[in-house]
Amino acid sequence: METLMGKHPRELISSLSNPTTQNMLVSDLLDSRLPLPLQKDAPDIDLVVNIALSCLCSKPNLRPSMQQVAEKLSSFKLQLPFHEVSIHQVIGQDIF
Repeated sequence: METLMGKHPRELISSLSNPTTQNMLVSDLLDSRLPLPLQKDAPDIDLVVNIALSCLCSKPNLRPSMQQVAEKLSSFKLQLPFHEVSIHQVIGQDIF
């Protein structure tokens, strides 16, 4: 998440259960110093955000293993235009 956000995700981590945060768009999480990704790159960004959020789980036994992460990096498709994807939708994709 730090790489995607361009800063430490401490505020995000502490507010993930807050309904307001779940309505935040994924594009709002990304480093604002960089241009938004092209639509063709959106599935890859969505996948990485999903995996990163899964790795932030407070319960270590619920975090994905590196093997699971590697497997998921090879197959995932985004169904919405990138600028419309919310954090709640990414978390709800349950890729693991």
